[in-house]
Amino acid sequence: MSTIVDEAFQGASSLTSVTIPSSVQSFGARAFNGTAVTSIAIPSGVSTIVDEAFQGASNLVSVTFLGIPPTNVGVNIFSGIATLPTLLYLSGTAGWPTAGFNNAQSPLFTVTFANDGLGVTGDPAVATARQELAGGSLALSAVGSLSRTGYNFAGWATRLNGPALPNPFVPAQNITVHPIWALPAVPEPPALTEPVVQSPSIQAPGMETPVAQAPPLPIPLQQAINTVMNLTPSQAQRLSPSQLSALPREAVAAMSSYQIKALNPAQVAKLTSDQISAISPNALYAMKPKTLEALTVDQIRSLTRAQAVALRLVQINALGPTKQRIILEIRAVGLN
Repeated sequence: MSTIVDEAFQGASSLTSVTIPSSVQSFGARAFNGTAVTSIAIPSGVSTIVDEAFQGASNLVSVTFLGIPPTNVGVNIFSGIATLPTLLYLSGTAGWPTAGFNNAQSPLFTVTFANDGLGVTGDPAVATARQELAGGSLALSAVGSLSRTGYNFAGWATRLNGPALPNPFVPAQNITVHPIWALPAVPEPPALTEPVVQSPSIQAPGMETPVAQAPPLPIPLQQAINTVMNLTPSQAQRLSPSQLSALPREAVAAMSSYQIKALNPAQVAKLTSDQISAISPNALYAMKPKTLEALTVDQIRSLTRAQAVALRLVQINALGPTKQRIILEIRAVGLN
């Protein structure tokens, strides 16, 4: 269909809204005479609007043009309407007439919803949306079918990784908005507690022989563990990277949350993957985000699932995309 013929809807007094197909190129005379239409959108391909096209459409408030100005506009197209409708046009277009229209000409701004890749699949709910009135607000599109493995949709921004826009949003120009993706929240691990030291059991006369205890650790190893456990956080911070990397795995495993929190990036960067995997989840939870950022990809790969689950969101956000993906993969191990 390319033409709305003369008197197409004339006298349809109950007609309050109408959608014009994008194939339409012209409006005939008195096409909407006497209707109750309140607003109408003119497709971009319309080049001709004949005389008195909207004559007597007394409820008409606005006419939105979705393209450039028509080349042929007749006379008295709004005759019989006490309050002339407002002309709405797209920002960036020019040449709009004022004759026959209200003096308030309001530009429309176009908001384009991007996909951005980054492993994102699907499409937003709409590709583009237009503000109805300059200075008015526009409800931002929902996520639609967009998805990104391991992330939650968190709104729209005017730039990649930018702050979220308010919803509804008031655009002041034609813009493109980008989806924001956030890592899912991680439950906080239990509060840190000091280890409980068990007192040796006392065997009363006549009791059966107690279960044999595990053999004591070798003296040098036990000494290393005792030395590490007795370090204050400030003393742990003063260990050189080479001293720290020389500690046995068991000594690293004995380090408290306060000692791990005191370490700096240069120290942890020298730890072996075996030492990294020995750090307790609670202690790793206490590590500063900037310090955790110093871990290499291989060190991150050595984390256990319990360690990965214990990491805080602020720590994960300090890592790059590759390390974040590895963390999510480790967390997913064993889940169905």
